[in-house]
Amino acid sequence: STLRPRRLPARGIDGTGSLTATILPAIVERPALGRPAPDPAACISLCWDWVMTMKLDFLIVGGGQAGAKAAEALRADGFEGVICIVCEESELPYLRPPLSKDFLQGKAERESVLVHAQEWYRDNDVELMLGNEATELDRAHHAIVLADGSRRRYDKLLLCTGSSPRSLTVPGADLEGVHYLRRLDDSERIRAGFAASAQVVMIGRGWIGLETAAAAR
Repeated sequence: STLRPRRLPARGIDGTGSLTATILPAIVERPALGRPAPDPAACISLCWDWVMTMKLDFLIVGGGQAGAKAAEALRADGFEGVICIVCEESELPYLRPPLSKDFLQGKAERESVLVHAQEWYRDNDVELMLGNEATELDRAHHAIVLADGSRRRYDKLLLCTGSSPRSLTVPGADLEGVHYLRRLDDSERIRAGFAASAQVVMIGRGWIGLETAAAAR
């Protein structure tokens, strides 16, 4: 295979991650350390208030077609909670199939490959966190860690990170003119390379490689 799934490093022994389950016992059990125990009802109220203020109902990691369509399906099914899409790329969620076809050939504009226009996310109350990669998954506390060091909690998490081309590990793999096709910018660079090159070599004979070779013609 020329693709490898993208994964988030995860820590935490299970996926429960309830703040009440993880924080409250540590507070209530303080008498074992010789300290007076606070009122359990007050502790529950405090934890619950904190959960409500930090709550992120549905977090989608990945800004491709799957992530955007998942948000669309949630709203269509009447989901009223918070929906947030986190994506490493700064582009609005877009379709990848055209990157090796019409868009690569210059027959389609950027706007035509978007899953939804900017207004759709505003009108459907879907939050976008673009240009900030999710680098770690903390399952025990129902949170993801972002590249800027911040954390985002979730109640439900959907990973739509897709896959990436396998990088070549041969001499010359880092030379100018060697491209991988996964993103919008990749397709634009390859299109420019087609125009400036007399010969093109494709590594990978899968569907994407064949479509890219056809686009080069």
